[in-house]
Amino acid sequence: MTNGLECRLLTASQRPASVELRLEEFSKLRHGWHYGEGLSFSMVTVALARRLSTFSDQLGYSVQEVFPGVNGELLISLYPSEDLEIELTVTDKGRVDLLVERHGEYCEDETGLSPEDAEGWLKKLKCRESWLSGSSTLSTTTVRTRSGSAVRLSRHRAITTGSPYLTRPAPAGQAGQFVAI
Repeated sequence: MTNGLECRLLTASQRPASVELRLEEFSKLRHGWHYGEGLSFSMVTVALARRLSTFSDQLGYSVQEVFPGVNGELLISLYPSEDLEIELTVTDKGRVDLLVERHGEYCEDETGLSPEDAEGWLKKLKCRESWLSGSSTLSTTTVRTRSGSAVRLSRHRAITTGSPYLTRPAPAGQAGQFVAI
């Protein structure tokens, strides 16, 4: 478990077939592939695009498309919902540009990310989406009292570390005094 999200490794045959096929096609394009222009794609760029595509799929972003850029970059578009689009541009320098569009407006724009930072952003966005969609719920709650702890059923939404509303953790030793309803 990583930040509350389970990550599993997928083989190439388990990734979205259309993305894998297109990446394979793009890896074979040569200089001038686009009407005499268009750089060929480096092995680093294709490998990083595969890595991010696999990682995105592991997080549950199963609707994906990939597009070639004439400057040797690859664009991966993710569509988690009707009102959200995430674009990852993998550059020929092994860096990633991230653009998030929500309700038709750009709300996140990060450039020059390392692959690890791009994956961190994808996790953060997935946690935020889970929180906003209400899919995070608790089935039990541990309530601490002076005489011990009791486990009770709960129907309240979970507050996770991925919540955009939490800005700092509860003070040490006092966490049992805070209740979310």
